Amino acid sequence: ADEVVADATNTGCLCNCSYRWSGSDCSVCGSEYTASPPGESNGCAVGLVNVASTGLPTCTACTMATHCSGNTNSVTGAGGLATRCECDCSNKWSSSDCSFCATGYD
Repeated sequence: ADEVVADATNTGCLCNCSYRWSGSDCSVCGSEYTASPPGESNGCAVGLVNVASTGLPTCTACTMATHCSGNTNSVTGAGGLATRCECDCSNKWSSSDCSFCATGYD
């Protein structure tokens, strides 16, 4: 927690949770993040990638249309601090985002 203060009745505490944490005792890490090691919310969950260029991660889901130019069989996100989705390009499409078509193919 960033701050712990007494509640209005002075019978308990109120926590102001740090970034990505929630719950009455700040023990819940957001579903888009990992909590490994325990107590540290330090990366994106599997299926997501970090789109922040600096600072704390900003996690987003990998999609075929957005990250693989729509030319893919499947897309996955490695999670953690990965910044690129993994595209399984279809047919003769290639490159990290499946945006290049080999010469002679449409």
